[in-house]
Amino acid sequence: MRPSQERTRLEARQQHQVRDDSLRLALAPGVPLELVHIPAGEFLMGSSAADQDAYDDETPQRHVPLPDYWIGRFPVTVLQFDVFVRAMNIHTNMTPGEVYQRANHPVTLVSWDDAMSFCKWLSRLAGRAIRLPNEAEWEKAARGTDGRLWPWGNEVPDVERSNFAKRGRGTTPAGMFSPRGDSPYGCADMAGNVWEWTNSLIKPYPYRAEDGREEPGDLGMRVLRGGSFLCKPNRIRCAARLRQPPNNRYEPDIGFRICVPGTVGAKSLDK
Repeated sequence: MRPSQERTRLEARQQHQVRDDSLRLALAPGVPLELVHIPAGEFLMGSSAADQDAYDDETPQRHVPLPDYWIGRFPVTVLQFDVFVRAMNIHTNMTPGEVYQRANHPVTLVSWDDAMSFCKWLSRLAGRAIRLPNEAEWEKAARGTDGRLWPWGNEVPDVERSNFAKRGRGTTPAGMFSPRGDSPYGCADMAGNVWEWTNSLIKPYPYRAEDGREEPGDLGMRVLRGGSFLCKPNRIRCAARLRQPPNNRYEPDIGFRICVPGTVGAKSLDK
């Protein structure tokens, strides 16, 4: 299938699947960014001792309360990031042809610093605070409140739900595995495809937002979530964590999605 046909089919699917609890932020004419609402309340964060695939840094498992927020339904795409690049007159190695061919794929080769710059730019565009999700917000959006292993439940990943274990030729278009691979809130691509930067510094559990791990000025390692197309099933579990330095922009399987804290009216985001 040619890239233009793939993009048209995916856009039609995404348009058809817009949820009642979603918002759309216009980055540029014809370039929306969709968010879904995550209600306030507790969720089960981390891995239990019974999970044989769990790493030590995923424990102990605890109930964590969160206020409501909005999170990107999809990871930020090449086309969405290109709007930012053009607006800020940033030089990249991606040609217009590559942007066109990979428009709906998650943007990669981006550092935590790059993702933060995108959020700051988008905050100015939208007129309200937009940032990376912290790892608690990311995990709740991925697994809901019941402690499931993967966004869709506890069934082992397969090629109908996720891009993982080098099953393809790299990234796949955002939303390609919807709705079968979606989280309880309708978030897509939260298991596999690309690792996603979070706002959080890597620190031991239990998670406490007030313990300094959300300090934006700290130069320490940041947490990534979700696994990628290179990962085995155990590394695309909702609780899996990865750490990377914030200036690392050299990985073909690292991207990000955005978060908007608090209750938001649709009109206030539709700029």
